[in-house]
Amino acid sequence: MSRSRTELPLALLAAVSRSFYLSLRVLPGPLRFPLGLGYLLARATDTVADAEGIPEERRSALLDGLARRIAGEAGMALPSWLADCGASVPHAGERELLGRVPELLELLDASEAADRDDLREVLAAITRGQQLDLARGRNGFTLETEEDLVEYADLVAGAVGVFWTRVSLRHLPGCARAPAAELEDWGLRFGRGLQLVNILRDFPVDLARGRCYLPGAELRAAGIDPARLATEPQGARVVFEAWCARALQELACGSRYAEALRPARLRFAVLVPWMLGEQTLARVRERFPERGVKVTRTEVRRVLVRAAWESLRF
Repeated sequence: MSRSRTELPLALLAAVSRSFYLSLRVLPGPLRFPLGLGYLLARATDTVADAEGIPEERRSALLDGLARRIAGEAGMALPSWLADCGASVPHAGERELLGRVPELLELLDASEAADRDDLREVLAAITRGQQLDLARGRNGFTLETEEDLVEYADLVAGAVGVFWTRVSLRHLPGCARAPAAELEDWGLRFGRGLQLVNILRDFPVDLARGRCYLPGAELRAAGIDPARLATEPQGARVVFEAWCARALQELACGSRYAEALRPARLRFAVLVPWMLGEQTLARVRERFPERGVKVTRTEVRRVLVRAAWESLRF
């Protein structure tokens, strides 16, 4: 690799994700570069997909161009108006992130071959999920089936669990106390669970934007008209609770995943999102259908202490 691993822009990581930045800083050194770079590129594509000040058709075109450049398509240049997208992004860290995408792509191109292949694979899955989301959202949408929701969660988050597993096993031989296939399955389901928590947390906000990720078939089977949820979100309580239970079941794979890993620093990086996911889910269920539910900074600090303690027990 022609660039030093220390060239990963850690300050940029801290600006766009405090929680992931904390986990990254305690990860074993060999994992920081590929996992940190993957996070930054995924956050960049997500920022493009969510730039509401840009028409969805244009966002889709930009996301497609960015995905093709990430994939290393021969002769593919970044869309010239990528930087313009930043004007529609309110978050200062995300604006800087978009401006530094060319730098991140240079780091990707210069990565070790195996890391580069895994990064491209996981980012292809993530951008595919984001494109599906954009296409469905042009006229408002409700996902129709359980399979639709699981597919989306697996593309944008479950694939990250598989990526994390492969990178860890390659760079830290002997880090696992379970077979690779089992670890990949736990990683996928853990990522799926974290994405379900995000969806359930954002349920009221999504409804206000004309979106509903709860399966329409399940809502109708429960006697709920999806078209009325924007004004009557409490009507979805039964289906909402069923998916909370599903999210909790998938999140449990995070605990099994952490227990199978060593050293303690690697376990800690898995335990933090697992604990935060469970705590967020409990808060969301308690306050349904309140908007803006989140774990407080004090609770985050408690989670960090608990995760540090638990990571030393296994």
